[in-house]
Amino acid sequence: MSSGLTIAIDAMGGDFGSSEIIPAALFSLNKHKKLNLILVGKEDILHEEIKKHNSRDNERITI
Repeated sequence: MSSGLTIAIDAMGGDFGSSEIIPAALFSLNKHKKLNLILVGKEDILHEEIKKHNSRDNERITI
């Protein structure tokens, strides 16, 4: 993980779960180049959701 700000996110919670959280997380990574994210949740589901958004696993994301 690169240096910068690191935030942990419950990626399975909320009203719409990972289908809302993953796009927002990817948007945030694009906007803030020093941001690192720890996504907490079911690893297989989170990887699939990231793939749906044509994004490969980013080195700034830890699941």
